[in-house]
Amino acid sequence: MDIKRKISEFKNQFREIDEQQILREVVRDYSTGGSYEKTANINQNLNPDEEKVIDFYFKNKKGKVLALGCGGGREVFAIKKKGFDILGIDISERLIESARVYAKQNKIDIEFYTKDIMELEFLKPKSFDYVIMFKSVIGNIKERVRLLRKIKKVMKPEGILIFTTYYRYSNIKRAISLAILDTFKFFFNIFKRKKLEYSSWRTNYHCYVHMPSVRLTSREIKKAKLKLIKYFYSKSMTYMFFIVKNKDLKTSKIKDFWVQKIQTK
Repeated sequence: MDIKRKISEFKNQFREIDEQQILREVVRDYSTGGSYEKTANINQNLNPDEEKVIDFYFKNKKGKVLALGCGGGREVFAIKKKGFDILGIDISERLIESARVYAKQNKIDIEFYTKDIMELEFLKPKSFDYVIMFKSVIGNIKERVRLLRKIKKVMKPEGILIFTTYYRYSNIKRAISLAILDTFKFFFNIFKRKKLEYSSWRTNYHCYVHMPSVRLTSREIKKAKLKLIKYFYSKSMTYMFFIVKNKDLKTSKIKDFWVQKIQTK
């Protein structure tokens, strides 16, 4: 049975999927069962890596923060406690409703919207000092460059974006599987004339996950006309953190952090 499941899962990697199909799968996955319970648990608070990177880069305490894929509001409520004005967006109506209930019960003034994070046109351009996407939210998006361009539009000229991707080498078996899979996809794309995406994986229940290399993510950031400041591995080696600033910045008040290190020990 396990061999049949593996074969079935392998075949899934060669089926082309569109953005709308991915969205339906994400909503289904995070609105039910264990995924919902975990994502709705706001008591988890920020993890040590998130805490330190926010404290290091979010210098303007009066700044406005946009949290994309905020789930039940875990990071939103934690950042609000630091004194920031923050707005949360998530595609799961159930998760957003749980966040609104918590905010109302605790008399916390935060705006939450049930929206696809690709639909940011309702937000005022150049209105956010900081944007966050934790827990590899961007890994559930197929058109990542288009998303980054939309984020750029709502960021202030000196704005900073922090997002995480899954670290593909945190699991050796997964890393080997992705390397083999990308090789198959390379020849498949040539001989079958398809456009299968590299570094992505689809589980047996069709959930889409993108696990890119640093080089691929850096290339996508550059295509969106944003500037990568720094990247580093999470302490658990589960995620890669990417800190990005708006390339529109002319006279930067932010120092060049390429040679600076964030202590995550």
